[in-house]
Amino acid sequence: MQAYRIVIIMLLGLLAALPRPADAQTFGDINVNAISTSTGASTGGYVEHRFIITNRSAEHDRHVAITMPATTWGGGAGHYLRGLRRAVIVPADSTVELPILQPPLPLNGDGARIVIDGQTQRGQVGISGGRHGHTMDSWYRGIGDDVAVLASPSITGELRDRLEAIVQAETATSTRYGSRGMRELHRANRPPRQWSDNWLAYSAYAGLVLRSEELDEMPRAAREAMWQYVTAGGTLLVLGDARPVPEPWQQRHERVLFAGEATDRYAVGFGQCWFMPADRIDATRRNADATNELARYWASTAQVINRYESVEQANRRFSIVEHLTVPVRGLLALMLVFTLVIGPTNLVVVSKLNRRIWMLWTVPVIAMLFAGAVFGYATFAEGWQADRRLTGLTLLDETNRRATTLGWAAYYSPLTPGDGLRFSHETEVTPQVRLEGWSSDGSVRFVDWTHDQHLSGGWISARVPAHFSLRKSETRRERLTLDRNEAGQVTVTNALGADIIDVYIADREGRVHHVRHVPAGGRATLASLEQYGNNEADLREMFENDWPRMIERMADESDRYRGPALADYLRPNTYLAVVEGSPFLEPGLASARPRPSQSVVYGILAEGFHGD
Repeated sequence: MQAYRIVIIMLLGLLAALPRPADAQTFGDINVNAISTSTGASTGGYVEHRFIITNRSAEHDRHVAITMPATTWGGGAGHYLRGLRRAVIVPADSTVELPILQPPLPLNGDGARIVIDGQTQRGQVGISGGRHGHTMDSWYRGIGDDVAVLASPSITGELRDRLEAIVQAETATSTRYGSRGMRELHRANRPPRQWSDNWLAYSAYAGLVLRSEELDEMPRAAREAMWQYVTAGGTLLVLGDARPVPEPWQQRHERVLFAGEATDRYAVGFGQCWFMPADRIDATRRNADATNELARYWASTAQVINRYESVEQANRRFSIVEHLTVPVRGLLALMLVFTLVIGPTNLVVVSKLNRRIWMLWTVPVIAMLFAGAVFGYATFAEGWQADRRLTGLTLLDETNRRATTLGWAAYYSPLTPGDGLRFSHETEVTPQVRLEGWSSDGSVRFVDWTHDQHLSGGWISARVPAHFSLRKSETRRERLTLDRNEAGQVTVTNALGADIIDVYIADREGRVHHVRHVPAGGRATLASLEQYGNNEADLREMFENDWPRMIERMADESDRYRGPALADYLRPNTYLAVVEGSPFLEPGLASARPRPSQSVVYGILAEGFHGD
């Protein structure tokens, strides 16, 4: 196995050493320049390929489409991306930046092809930084403990060495085969003020590192995208004086010892934000506990974004079809009957009729009848319509109108969907497939980012369940509205977009209030419980957990225990609601029949209330 991996790595090295086209090319009055996010390898999440397109024409707008890759490395094997595409209108005498995001599958090729006003251009644009190796270096993806941390280019010299030592620090993570995963501190190719305004561009990294003054200089859109990344489970390390974190996370502050001095750490959604002076970064023995704590957060984030399962494992975790095995006995019985009918029975009948010449048409007719019978049985047994099942845990920050969702989606279709799947530009979609070397199993996939995240081909195959883990961070206006009726009782109005099965709300003092069965848009009166939220289970633990089973357990505790178990999750001015369906996740396959499912919403109230 080791020799096999060495040979493959050498072949990839030879491919990387081949001459590459320039990173900037001119096509008439259109200039296209490619800029990579960073150098280094990554294994989970999305990576961003960014193109700067300049239209030098003073009169004509241009329709420019970019397709990756321009050239392939051969037929390929296993699960990989055949193509990424995005198109844009570039106005006359202007420049636009066009990002194209690569999901966590290898891209089997190199360069980018340019199509201008429907005409494919000669030549191609090269992609610097080796980003086509995304996921390629993880030979047993989902088993290793690969950790990639992105650092600002201003972090150099001894400081970079000390940070890299923390990334390399041993943690409790390990691989099934006893080997250590890839751990790298990547140098960003652009300063933070030029970083992306889409949080998915950071999702491949377990952590981000930059200086406090660089945080101040970031444009608002890029800074918001970075906070989305942290809220979705990332870990941010800011070197320098502390800066305000977004509300309501300023209340989730704690002081921890780092290098013998107090350091600011904030729980920001499902992630963590650390502020510390650069001179405290030290991986020596005297600071081992603190550095291992930071390394643990990076490693735990990496384990979540690198969590992949086989089709069978994913279906056991979040089932969409009961039986994955082929009905061998039934097929053997059908084949036996078919053999007897088309052979001996057919021959005996035509012989008795003295019409053996009829064998020329009875054989194909019998074969067609049996083929039709098999097709009809499969059609009537499963029907034509696809099924979908989704579940999610949503952190609903009503202060910032921000919803961050961790979820799973499962699909099963008797026929391959023609239009594929559609998700938003802010949804991380991770297919649950294993990349084990150059396996011959799998399918090629396409993604078009022009209007949305269109997984246009190869993502769902007929009669094969497809599972995806999802992370999503977006602006949403859903909320719970609290008020008092004429009798002075506290009422809740359900504006979450789905029927509430159960909801537990902690007031400003932490006392828990409860009501069951509130329809979407409906209103109900809360009943006070004789208990208080104690917040023993934090959001980070939820992120590191098994998402589908955790959501199922929380919904079960809501139904069985009616509150005491769920109170562990609440703190003042928060609520936990179990809802029907998955209102904060798009269906992906709109034509599919939804399976019954439940989701959980952990909400932070914009304005608290007094229970009395």
